[in-house]
Amino acid sequence: MPLSSDDPIVEYLTNNHFEGANAPEKWEVARRSQAVFLYREVKTCWQAVTKFYVTKTGDSAEKYARQEQALIEQARQVSPA
Repeated sequence: MPLSSDDPIVEYLTNNHFEGANAPEKWEVARRSQAVFLYREVKTCWQAVTKFYVTKTGDSAEKYARQEQALIEQARQVSPA
């Protein structure tokens, strides 16, 4: 789906991953699961995967955090540098 340049995630990505003349012009987003989204800058095909979390509390929070860290590490191993 097309995204507006004033989308908060687009603003964050633009401000933190692009400089001056390389400023992105057009963004798209695709939902990959309930919590995971793929953001893509159309001109350069630069992509970022995002995952949104709900605050976890109680006894299971630490276990959940370890599982999430392991999954992130798996994703890093298979993604291109």
